[in-house]
Order: sequence, then C-alpha cells, then structure tokens
Amino acid sequence: MKMINKLATYTVNKMNETITIDKEKIDFYIYGTELFIITLIKGIGLILIASILGLLTEALIFILAFSILRIQAGGIHANSFWKCFLLTDMITFTAIYLVYLIPSNSMLTFQAFFSFFSILLVLYYAPVESPNKPLTSHEKRIYKDRSCFIVLIGIVITLTISWISPYHSMYGLIFSLGFFCEGITLVPAFQRRLYKLKIRKWRCLD
Repeated sequence: MKMINKLATYTVNKMNETITIDKEKIDFYIYGTELFIITLIKGIGLILIASILGLLTEALIFILAFSILRIQAGGIHANSFWKCFLLTDMITFTAIYLVYLIPSNSMLTFQAFFSFFSILLVLYYAPVESPNKPLTSHEKRIYKDRSCFIVLIGIVITLTISWISPYHSMYGLIFSLGFFCEGITLVPAFQRRLYKLKIRKWRCLD
C-alpha cells in the first residue's frame, strides 16, 4: 500500500507541474489516484486469473454487475489492498463455481430468488457512506434512487434474456449474484464487523 501511495503522490506531483492544483485538494487527488491504481491492478489481476481458469466471460459479467451497483450503493472496504484483492477474487470465483453446481433447468428460479433479495438489500441498506466521503441527506436520496434504478433495470433485462433464451440463463444468474454479493456488503452487520477488526488492528499498533 505504501508503494501505491508513493506512486499516486508522484503522479499528482507531476500533474501539478502541468496543471495547478489547489493545495487544499492535493490529498483528495492523491486518494482518487490511489483508488484508480488499486482498481486497475485488481482488474488486471482478476482478468489474468479468470483467463487462466477459463472463466473470463463469467468473471467479467459478475464484476460488471457488482461494480455498477457498488459505484452508487457503496459497501464495506477491506483495510488493506491485498485483503481487498483476495476477497474480491474469492467472492467472484466462489459465485461462479456455485452457478456451475446448479442444474440448468433451475437457473431461472435461482436467478429470480437472488434478484428479489438484491432488491430488498438495496432498498433497506443503500447507500453506505465511505469514511472519506460522507453524504448529505439529499445525496443519500440520490444514491438510493440510482441504486434502485440500476438494480431494477439490470434484473428486468437479465431475467427477460434468461426467460427468452434459457441457454444464457447461466450468465443471467451470475449477473444476479453480482448484485446480490454487492447487496450483502451493505448490511450493517458487515460494517460493524469491519469496524471491530479495524479497532483491534489500531490497538495492536499502539
């Protein structure tokens, strides 16, 4: 993580030589650059692993659903880059392999099941604030509306495709699992668990 921070700081300083950046906002630029670098590394790593396992299409579909909802709904964050990377990979490939265990004639039923609970999770818990980006009540309303819109549109489209073309129902189920797994990260119990883990880490460092 220190290396990523150094790279982000170096990048922002180089940008500052060309485009003048407000000193008060430099930390925000560095933070944003760190997120971009981390996302890029995670994406490349995930694609490489998925390609090796022969699951590239499935992984891309899962991450697409997970990511587009996460942008609006938020969710828990691991306290280190490697934990985040490993957790993302574990969730992605576990979900994909679970889909392969489900009989093809039951996939549409399971897709509807996970889609229903994805909607409930978003309605009850979205959005989740980031510690680095607190939201006003107006912003929370906007992000909730966007989250609901995304999950509803995604579910309607994928369920329709799966119903019309059962051959693609496996991909529809993977997509709905992407929504569902992101919805799970919104649940307050996960937020409290992560907070306790961070507290323990801080106490160990004291």
